[in-house]
Amino acid sequence: MSIDKKRRSAPITNEQAARDAKIRAKYQATKPSLQSLVESAQADEPTSHGDYLQLMQLFGTLRELRQKRGLSLSQVFEKSGIDRAALSRLENGQVTNPTVATLENFAHALGARVRFVVEVDEN
Repeated sequence: MSIDKKRRSAPITNEQAARDAKIRAKYQATKPSLQSLVESAQADEPTSHGDYLQLMQLFGTLRELRQKRGLSLSQVFEKSGIDRAALSRLENGQVTNPTVATLENFAHALGARVRFVVEVDEN
C-alpha cells in the first residue's frame, strides 16, 4: 500500500463541505488579525519559531533514543501509558504544546529525564 493511500481520510460529506465553506466565507469577509483571534479565544497564542525548533529537537532526541534502545512505539506505550498514535504525533512534530507530564512520561519510558532551563532575555 502506498503512503498516499495510508494517509487518506474518509471522504468529506456535503455537510462538512458546507460547514467549511461557511467558515471560509466568514473569515474572508472579516479578515481578522491573529491578535484579534487570540483575544477572542478563537486561536491560541502562536509558538515562536525558535521555541518550535527546540521542541522538535527534543522530540527528535527522544525518537533517536527510542530507536537506539530498540524500542517500538508499542513498547513505549506500555511503559509510559501514552497512546501509540500520540507518541507518533509527538515524534513527528504534530504536537506543539505537550504537557510536562507527557514529556516526563515519554522520557522516563526511555530511561531518561527532561530538564528545563530558564533563559533570561537581556533586551
